[in-house]
Amino acid sequence: MKRLRAIGRRWQRTLVACFLGWFPGCQDSMVERLEFSSPAEEPRPAEAVSRPAPPPARESKPPAPTSADPSELPPPALLAQPGPPPHHGEVMAIDLVTALRLAGDSNPTIGVARHGTQEGFYALREAQVLWLPTLQAGPSYFHYDYWTRNAKGGVVPSGQGYLYLDSSAILSVDTADALFRPLAARQSARARAASEQGVANQVQLQVALAYLDLLRIYANLVINADTLARAENMARHAEAANQEGLVKSRVSIYRARTEVNLRRQEKIGLEAQAGETSAHLAQLLLLPPTVSLRPAEVAVVPLDLVPPEVPLEDLVATALAHRPELESSQALEAAARVQWRQAQFGPLLPTLYLSYLGGYYGGGRNDAIPYFNNRAVGTAEVYWQLSSLGLGDWYHAHRLHESVNGANQHTLEVRAQVAAEVAAAAQRSQAQQRTLASAQEAVRQAMEWWQQLEVDDGPSKLDGPSTQETLETLIAEQAVDQARTKYLQVVIDYNKAQFQLYTALGQPPLEALPRAVPIKLPIPVLPRDIPAAEPLLVAPVSLPQQKKY
Repeated sequence: MKRLRAIGRRWQRTLVACFLGWFPGCQDSMVERLEFSSPAEEPRPAEAVSRPAPPPARESKPPAPTSADPSELPPPALLAQPGPPPHHGEVMAIDLVTALRLAGDSNPTIGVARHGTQEGFYALREAQVLWLPTLQAGPSYFHYDYWTRNAKGGVVPSGQGYLYLDSSAILSVDTADALFRPLAARQSARARAASEQGVANQVQLQVALAYLDLLRIYANLVINADTLARAENMARHAEAANQEGLVKSRVSIYRARTEVNLRRQEKIGLEAQAGETSAHLAQLLLLPPTVSLRPAEVAVVPLDLVPPEVPLEDLVATALAHRPELESSQALEAAARVQWRQAQFGPLLPTLYLSYLGGYYGGGRNDAIPYFNNRAVGTAEVYWQLSSLGLGDWYHAHRLHESVNGANQHTLEVRAQVAAEVAAAAQRSQAQQRTLASAQEAVRQAMEWWQQLEVDDGPSKLDGPSTQETLETLIAEQAVDQARTKYLQVVIDYNKAQFQLYTALGQPPLEALPRAVPIKLPIPVLPRDIPAAEPLLVAPVSLPQQKKY
């Protein structure tokens, strides 16, 4: 017990020291005590306790150097290298045409709209057969047990049984329904079909935008690889220049290594964004979430889907004539108007009832049915009906008239929304197109700055230590990266605006690809030659050879 109390007091002192920061080796001491002390052991006499050998002395680690001496740091080659991105599942290369086709075939949102269209079609067919009679066939048996009075005035039990072996045809038609329901159902089916097309257009637009985001990320990885190579080259030359004493400040090596690690962090962040965007695109295409989607070819080029010389008034007029959302709203308004007409004229139209029953009929007393013969019964009725003395029909017609007014207001709202979407997409497209020139000029100026540094420094820039200050080289490298990244963003945003404008005109993005016109750029978007091959966004076309920077 004394030993246990002593151990407890030592533990208390150790914990207090850890919390107050007075015992720098508290963590190591606690680990050693956990390794060489067992609280669960049975207490033994002091003379019988065999003490374990003390643990080997731990080497004290010297504190990290705080001076700015580059010689005390490891060379750039020993800096932590980021590992390859983890791949979970299959890697699939995909282009935009394939993605749009997959969306049309497998996207569940489009599937729901497609089944809604089929539902509207069968509702129309159902309304068109209201004039047909209903057929019934089958046996019927009736049996009665009762008491009756006989001729003497007494009450005696009796019974009767009847058996019907017949079939019937019954026609009960509300002529108002038979006349107006097919008209309303036709408009509803038209609205569902237009709604399906609108949903398909929007889903294809989402797929196109997601694919462009994925393409932008992988293009950013290409730019990052070029910038990282420049930064690593700058770090190597800064190290060599520092060793030979060619630089005035020793902080150049720190600055270069910081830039290298920042670019590596940027690469890891871009890889994470690529995974997120790939998962979103796989969700739209109903692919397994373990599939990693990548562009089939990282080739970025601006596309003209809508000619820029078309006036805005013509674009708005085209959208109002072809947008499926507007057509769906107009069809729903027409269906509401048909229902209102039915409520107005319904009380004036009669209900027809025609029936014919024919077959074999038999009957007899009690359970015996000895007599059978043919039987035929026909009925014809025509009647009018007023609900709640006609007041119910009156209020019902007024209620449906308000539905017509509401549908009309919704149509006006959709028209305004369509016009606004077209105008906004056209403005975005024009703005990005105007930005292309300045974005290219920024890349050209940044590359000339970088190349001028190489010329000023001579061949030693590539083959030996540099006499240039790292700060100037770093600023030039960052300017090149920023200009290229902004240039890429402008091109991607321009393509997005073009797809949004084309969809706002009421056309599916898949139909835009065969007629897309690539814009020739004197300066490539990516820091490498783009071969004359099929771009990711259009049908096979030949791109011009572009100048390499």
